Amino acid sequence: MDAINYIGNTYYIENDFILRKVIPSKISEPHTHEFMEFVYMLGGKSLHTVNGVEYPMNGGDLLIINYGETHCFNAKPGTQFYNILIKPT
Repeated sequence: MDAINYIGNTYYIENDFILRKVIPSKISEPHTHEFMEFVYMLGGKSLHTVNGVEYPMNGGDLLIINYGETHCFNAKPGTQFYNILIKPT
C-alpha cells in the first residue's frame, strides 16, 4: 500500500480503497461523495451531520456514510480520526 502525505493528512491508497488519518483544522462544508466513507474516531470529540441528523462522536466511535449522502463535521481541537473510503462496485 502506498502512502501519500497531503496537507498534513496521510492517505494510503490501494486500488478502490483509501485510508487516511485526519487531523481536522476547520469545519467541513456539507458535501457528498461517490464512495462509502467510514469514520473511525481515534480521539477527541466531533459532531458529524449526515442527511440532517447529528451524530456526536468520541474516541472509539464508528460512523458509516453511504455514497450520495450529504454530510459534514465540526471537530473540537485535538480530534483525530481515520477515514476509510471505498468505491462501490
